[in-house]
This record gives sequence, C-alpha cells and structure tokens, in this order.
Amino acid sequence: MIPKNHQTLARAVSHGYTSASPATAGAGMSSGKTPTSHDLTIHESFLGSIGSPDLKDLTIDITQVTLESITDIEVLKRLPVVGALAHLCGAVKTVRDRFNLKKIFRFFRRIGNMPLEECDAFLQRMRADPHRAQQVTEAFLVWLDRLDDEEKADLLARVFELYARRRIDFAPSARFAAIIDRAHVPYLRQLRDFSHPDDDVKSHLLALGLLTMRGTLSDLDRHQARDVGRGYTDIVKLELNDDGRVFKDYVIQEKPDRSREPGPPPG
Repeated sequence: MIPKNHQTLARAVSHGYTSASPATAGAGMSSGKTPTSHDLTIHESFLGSIGSPDLKDLTIDITQVTLESITDIEVLKRLPVVGALAHLCGAVKTVRDRFNLKKIFRFFRRIGNMPLEECDAFLQRMRADPHRAQQVTEAFLVWLDRLDDEEKADLLARVFELYARRRIDFAPSARFAAIIDRAHVPYLRQLRDFSHPDDDVKSHLLALGLLTMRGTLSDLDRHQARDVGRGYTDIVKLELNDDGRVFKDYVIQEKPDRSREPGPPPG
C-alpha cells in the first residue's frame, strides 16, 4: 500500500493486542528482536492499529487530504496495518491504491475517537478469542476494501465502534456494512431528518432493508374497489424498521450513548 522504501517506517508493535499475541511471540521475540508490522498477520496488524497511540495524531483535516498527498502522511505509514499491507501488496502504483489508502486513513482517523478504556476492553476480548478476532478484523477489512466512496469509510468506522463497544453484535454489523456498501450516500444523509423523504429516497432505503411496509393487500383491494384514483402510497406506509432506527440514530446521527443500548451485546 505504501512505497517499499517507506515500509521501514512501520513502527514496531510492542503494546496492546500484539504484545500478547501467540503469533508474534514466535516471530522475532524468541530471538530478542521486536516484531514489526512485517511479522504480523493482517488481522494482528489491524488490532495493533486499533490500539496504536499514533491514532491520536491522525487528526488531519480530511478536506486537505488528496490522492496526491495521502502517501505523505507519515503517521499513517506508522500504523501496523498499513505496513503489513505494504509488505504484502507492494508500492502504491495506481489511483485505486491511493484511494484505498485514503479509506484506511478515514477509517482509523475515526476509530481514534473511541474512549481508551473501551478500546482496551475490546482488545482484551479479541486477545481471549483469536478465532473470533480473525473473523471480525478480516471481515471489516474486506468490507472497507469494497467501498466505492471514502465517506463510507467513516460510516463503516461508526459501525465498528458500535461493535467494539458492544452496542451491536456481529450480525447487524454485517448487515450495516452491506447497507453502506450498496447505498447512495446523499440518500443515507437524508435519514438525519426523515420527516418528509421523497419517493426515490424511500424506494432506495426500502431496497437497502432499512424500511418496512405497513398495510395489507386487503387494504389495497378496498382502495381499488372504491376507484378513487389514488396511488398505493396512500395506504401502504413505509417506516423505519429496527435496523433502520439503529442505523439512523447511531450511524447517521451519532446519538450519544444511553443507558439502554441499541442492540444486544455480542454473545
């Protein structure tokens, strides 16, 4: 993901998840060497990045980050996940490579806002269940790779926060990731004020699985029997379903936490 001559900038990971990882324990530590991002699996490097103190330095104005300048952000190069991907994928050569790096930047920039104690608690849970850790981190990396809009990386990071903070479990995380992937971002933004959405927005959100239909075929039959010449939308109502309400409140509007969580914690 970054030029090979910059791979040495990937800092050693000697804290958080990776310091206790069995994989890293055998990769350099027995010989007295500190493991680098090159020694880590992709999912270990992802978790190492979640716990990286460098995240606090990613507070760069996103409007100032371009495809040209993305490779100049030194703190981004120090994230273990960037170093690991660079080791596997090689230098940045195409526009797509730079775009993917921008998505990584926006995703981890957002993750840097997580409260430290909740971030540590998440890493401890992942350390205790390596199989689950691999499933979760590889899924989020695949979901991030699929996105065609860098703003969607921010939305996916909010979904990750909800999962990491035990506000939702993995199943709705997967559903929300699919919604973000398929969505037209300007239509998602209209969820902030969903009082009078137009028909195109409602059709789009219905197809994404965020809305439910209220009404019955018998209602439609009675309506047609009266032959009053009105459309079906007068009797079939589209409303936010459970996923739609959680997505609207916590992914789009970013409501603060309440005593009642929006979904069950992971099992």
